[in-house]
Amino acid sequence: MNIKGKGDNAIATNLLADLAVGAQSGNTLSISETEAAIGTARQELKDEFVSSSRGLANAERAVKNTFKLALESGWVRGEKAAAMIEEFLGEGPDSLDDVVSDIRKEVRSRRPSRGGYSSYNYTPRSSRWGT
Repeated sequence: MNIKGKGDNAIATNLLADLAVGAQSGNTLSISETEAAIGTARQELKDEFVSSSRGLANAERAVKNTFKLALESGWVRGEKAAAMIEEFLGEGPDSLDDVVSDIRKEVRSRRPSRGGYSSYNYTPRSSRWGT
């Protein structure tokens, strides 16, 4: 996933390009093109943040900003396609928030546990010197 900018100015450029091409093909994004764009965004997030969630918040904002830009630019004129994007940007199952939450859980579960004191093998001084 190629992201330009940070925070409120972040844009997913590859997603933006896909949406722009789809909008030009028929002057609007079809339902299948919208489904494909959402699926691609979901998969790219999962693929890119397999082992670390560093940068995930910015990527999430970039995806949100890009889809909002597509809606505000008039690239999505169909009600069903717009509703699909709104649902993905909203809350609930299969939403962007849900995908990000799942990624964070997966990354946490893959981290090795820290040893701490339980792995420290203490040998009393008296037994070490044979006294």
